[in-house]
Amino acid sequence: MSEQTVKTYEVSTPSTHFTGERYGVEFRDGTARATKEQAQYLEEAFGYTVEWGDAEETPVAVTPEASVRVLDGIGAATAKKLEDAGVVTIAALAAADVAELSQKSGLPLDKLTLWHETAKNVPVA
Repeated sequence: MSEQTVKTYEVSTPSTHFTGERYGVEFRDGTARATKEQAQYLEEAFGYTVEWGDAEETPVAVTPEASVRVLDGIGAATAKKLEDAGVVTIAALAAADVAELSQKSGLPLDKLTLWHETAKNVPVA
C-alpha cells in the first residue's frame, strides 16, 4: 500500500450527531474532512457548511481496491465518466484498455494513459 496526500476541507452537517457515509465521505459526530469536489457537492446538494480557508494535507491510502478518485486529477465528474464506462477502482483502471476506455468514457486518451500508468504502479498490499 502506498500513500499520497490530498487537500481536504472540514465539512459540517446540520446535525452534530450524524455519523455515517454520504457521497464517499465518512462523518463522525457531524463533521468530516472531504476533498474540494466532495465538499462542493455536499455544500450545494445538502447545504452542509464548509470551512474553505481550512485546507490541510490529508494522507490517503492508495491500494488497488481504492477508488480512482484518490488519483491526482480525477474529480467527481471524471470519476462518474469512468464509472459509467465500468471502471471504479484503481485495479480496474490498471487492467483497462485505455483506447477503448477513452471511447466509452469520452475522456482524453493522453490523460487516461497517465492515470492508467499511475494505476499500474500502485503496489499490491
